Amino acid sequence: MWNVVGDPVERAMTVHALGRIELAQDNWDAAAVLYEEELAVWREIGDPGAIGIVLIELGEVAFGQGDLAKARATMSEAAGFLRQVDERTWLAATDLYLGLFAVAERRFAEAARRYRACLAGYAETGDAFLQSPLAGLARVAIEVGRAEAAAQLLGVVDAELERTGMRFDQFERLGYDQAKAGARAALGEEAFMGAYASGRTLNRDSWFEKADAIVAAVEAADPARQGRNSDTAAGLTPRERDILILVADGLSDREVADALFIGQGTVRSHLTSIFGKLEVGSRTAAIAAARQQGIL
Repeated sequence: MWNVVGDPVERAMTVHALGRIELAQDNWDAAAVLYEEELAVWREIGDPGAIGIVLIELGEVAFGQGDLAKARATMSEAAGFLRQVDERTWLAATDLYLGLFAVAERRFAEAARRYRACLAGYAETGDAFLQSPLAGLARVAIEVGRAEAAAQLLGVVDAELERTGMRFDQFERLGYDQAKAGARAALGEEAFMGAYASGRTLNRDSWFEKADAIVAAVEAADPARQGRNSDTAAGLTPRERDILILVADGLSDREVADALFIGQGTVRSHLTSIFGKLEVGSRTAAIAAARQQGIL
């Protein structure tokens, strides 16, 4: 039906709407076909913002299909395109999904950092989806014995949902429910309700204080990080780690150079040093080694 639309932009938008319908019904395969068709249109037009947004949808589809590796790679690719046009709200969304994927892989330190970055991104752009990273942080808090903080954040989340009229998607709802069940089990009903009620009155500064405390707690509890500073793990300098993070997010040498205001030759020189320190021979292997060692 959508092929009768002659204008490519209109056709892409029509296909996107149909993809959203399939996505809402968990028809992952049908949604994937539609989004791939839309993606081809935007790639041909050369619109990096639109490409990034469709890749977010495809990352969600891959997660729904159970392909975590593809979901992570697709979402990281989306972030690369969105950085080109400084789409900060959508960039924050990629952090949200990458946090979700990290929780599914039980990579809780990475999840906490992603959710914290998402919270900052949404707050900076005035976005209404602040409850989503807060719910993610509550889920992570359970893993490091911060049940009271989790209950407080859940209070914030519910207050935000009531204020905005927003709703969670199914993946966010699952994490929210897990956080609530974990906090209730750890605290007991009376203590849970007390912490939850206090959370509903917290201001935004307190949200970030809670988020920072959870990130610090989960990083301290991560065996891969105990006894060393992540910025100097494997001998990497802070600049090398910055480059590795951007490479892991799918950026090319040129995009890394632009993001850090350095030359492409400097990026390649740093990558050579990174490969040597991690004892690998490729970008993909460097990313895998860094994640295994807790550097990313």
